Amino acid sequence: NGTRFVAEEVMRHETGPNVVMTCSARTIGNRTYLTAGQESHCQLYKVNIRVVDAAETRRGSFRAENG
Repeated sequence: NGTRFVAEEVMRHETGPNVVMTCSARTIGNRTYLTAGQESHCQLYKVNIRVVDAAETRRGSFRAENG
């Protein structure tokens, strides 16, 4: 409603003993990048975005892809 934001966890990624302290996302043209600061390292990821509708989520007919 513009004053309250609600987020639902859709996927969990265990980082092991190194916790993510900061993260940032940036879209340049049709590419999206995510950076995550872990301890003294910074990881850079290229993100492939896919919109999944509620019915597809309930059926479980989508899968998470790691690459």
